[in-house]
Amino acid sequence: VGVQVFTKRPLDEQQNSFNPDDVLTCLQKYPKALVKYLEHLVTDRGLQREEYHTHLAVLYLDEVLQHKPGASGRGAEVTETQAKLRRLLQKSDLYRVHFLMGEEDPDSFSIDISAG
Repeated sequence: VGVQVFTKRPLDEQQNSFNPDDVLTCLQKYPKALVKYLEHLVTDRGLQREEYHTHLAVLYLDEVLQHKPGASGRGAEVTETQAKLRRLLQKSDLYRVHFLMGEEDPDSFSIDISAG
């Protein structure tokens, strides 16, 4: 719900008041809010920044991989996340495949995000 402070503002206010990179830094401790805000940036606002697309894809993939087969209660949530990941991978060409394949150091990704 707290992420709505950043996502439900009129577009002109969003563009003039909050730097998305600063918001992402603030939301690092809140994974669900971070995903919601990245979805807002990538899907709703259509921002074409590789860092945002890659970060969102990595978070989706992490969620899917953390789900253990046979674990109860989260099956529908994981299926929805799988569908979101699939849509992002099909529609976007801005994500770094190497991060998704685990071939690059995730720490370098954090540096890229904060450097903006």
